[in-house]
Amino acid sequence: MDAHPLCEVSLSEKKHHAGKECDHIIPIRFGGAKYHPANLISLTVFYHRRKTGKEKARNAPIVAWVETEWGLVPKNRDELFGLLKR
Repeated sequence: MDAHPLCEVSLSEKKHHAGKECDHIIPIRFGGAKYHPANLISLTVFYHRRKTGKEKARNAPIVAWVETEWGLVPKNRDELFGLLKR
């Protein structure tokens, strides 16, 4: 959160809302990398709830991923921004 104090989805919309929660883009329960910076994102509570709801509905990560030696990381972070803005 220190490195990214603003919500990254809001920033993609040219808005400046404080990031209140740090989230794993690919959840750990699906094999997401626990500490890899590419798998962490700063979100508002609203966007975090929206993302979690979409994951629960699919019972899977909502973005494409690649495997690394640390675990799964998103293939393209921008894909998440588009999915959460809908």
